[in-house]
Amino acid sequence: MLAAPTYWANVPAVVKNMFDRLVGTVIEAGSGYPQPRLAPKQQYLLLTACNAPFPVSWLTGQSGGTLRAMKTFFKYSGMKPMGCVAFAGAKDSAALPQHIQKKLENRWTQH
Repeated sequence: MLAAPTYWANVPAVVKNMFDRLVGTVIEAGSGYPQPRLAPKQQYLLLTACNAPFPVSWLTGQSGGTLRAMKTFFKYSGMKPMGCVAFAGAKDSAALPQHIQKKLENRWTQH
């Protein structure tokens, strides 16, 4: 599971830095198209949160941009997605709301 906040419709710099440092571990760079090093049986679950409330977060692509960046990294690694969960309107929340926790549990237990 990777959880990252939404920073201007993308992942924060620390997550991008992690991707940069791991790319040689998860992707084989040869003379042709990069080949994944991780087995498809390995799966990932993504979570992001942003301050913009729904539907503003969806209409402006805030959470979508963050999830797209994370999915792209894992796609090239060879891993398969378990799902993605976006928590819009997180500004005033001290914890994940019950409905977001339920979405995560459902995606986790389906695999």
